[in-house]
Amino acid sequence: MLPISSSLSFQKWLLLASLIMCFASKANAQSGFAPELAITNTTPQYVAPSFFKTQSTSPMLGCRMGGIADIALSGHLYFQTGLYFSVRGYTKNILADSAGVVYEHVTEKQEIHYLELPLFLMFKTGTQGHGRICFAAGASISFVVGGQVTTSDDGRSLNGNYYNNNYKNTLVAGHDVMRTDAGLNLSLGYEMPKGLFIRAFYYKGFNNLSTYGDESIRLSSWGIGMGYFLGKGRHDKPDDDLIVK
Repeated sequence: MLPISSSLSFQKWLLLASLIMCFASKANAQSGFAPELAITNTTPQYVAPSFFKTQSTSPMLGCRMGGIADIALSGHLYFQTGLYFSVRGYTKNILADSAGVVYEHVTEKQEIHYLELPLFLMFKTGTQGHGRICFAAGASISFVVGGQVTTSDDGRSLNGNYYNNNYKNTLVAGHDVMRTDAGLNLSLGYEMPKGLFIRAFYYKGFNNLSTYGDESIRLSSWGIGMGYFLGKGRHDKPDDDLIVK
């Protein structure tokens, strides 16, 4: 469950996106909507906390699914917003040693579930109802709604005893990771005359997600998605019924 403060922030962003979509839909009856599904690969930019050093980090496969509204501002310029459920994550492998003797080794995998609100400006070549190359740039804000943390912690205690602990817990926003992330989105794709589209995209997160000391975690991801646009003027329409502004 979202914390109250995070939930209120999410509701404000969702209300803003909804108002924009409603206003644009009234202003332009040829707005469209598309369900979309994507496969993603997330890579961490990681700095270990003091007294630890990074041994390795690993990317994680994830997904992004949801819906996007496609709102025509002109014949070539479009505004897109919507709501995605996104899965991002990573694995870190860190250790602490003293005089070359390892006394703690931690491997942790975080799978983070987000509700993501994107805001894109997209340029499309050609005309609606025909094949079009699409370029987009924008930002998104993501709210943590769940996930999972898997940890393996082994080493030697101060009294010389060895230990090995393994945990698997539900990820808690505000405890395991920061509640929100925000970043830059870029995409390049192709929209077919019938409304089917495919695109490659890149996300660069700006927020430090760590809640632990001077540790730093920032996530970047790329992916390939596919969807299908529905809406007036999308396909099987005479040319004079399409947007030509």
